[in-house]
This record gives sequence, structure tokens and C-alpha cells, in this order.
Amino acid sequence: MISLTLAQQLKAAGLVWHTNNYDFFAIPDRELDDRVFVLADMMAYTELVQGWPVVAFHGTAEWALDYILTREVVWMPTEEQLREALEAALQDAEFPATLSLARV
Repeated sequence: MISLTLAQQLKAAGLVWHTNNYDFFAIPDRELDDRVFVLADMMAYTELVQGWPVVAFHGTAEWALDYILTREVVWMPTEEQLREALEAALQDAEFPATLSLARV
């Protein structure tokens, strides 16, 4: 997974997020920078039931943040998603007839 810093740079550079289930994202500047969230149509978590570990499912979150605008979060694309976005951007880009590489 890419870093939050790189995800923020990609967002600032214009990478557009079209949300899908199982996408990862972060909520910066809300004391949640070290947490990565995932979109899903149902919340699942682990707990102990009568001493046995289980995966429990709930339809709604039980914490105070009911919702947040997508413009306030940072998409953290997987490497595959990032490649697909870059390939699409490069297909639409116009390049000069000759390219030169410069050492920085």
C-alpha cells in the first residue's frame, strides 16, 4: 500500500477517486493519520463470544463520525489501481514527437 504522503501528493496532482467497495482511504488532519479505512457495504469486526473468536457483522458504525465527505479523505490506491489510473492518463496525454530525458 502506498503511504499517506504519496496519496496526498497524488490527490493534489489531480488523481480522481471513483469510489468502489474495498477501496482504502485515510482521513488526514483529524488525529486519524495512522489509520487506514476500507469501504465496504457491511461493517465486520472480530470479538469474543463465549470465549471463542468470531467475526461479527453490523450494518452501521457505532462511533460518533456518522459520515465524512469524500473530498475530506484521501484515497490510498493499491498498486494495481494506481497503474490503471496512470495508464489511462498516459493514453489521453499528448506527447511531443521526440522525448528527451533530463537528469535531475
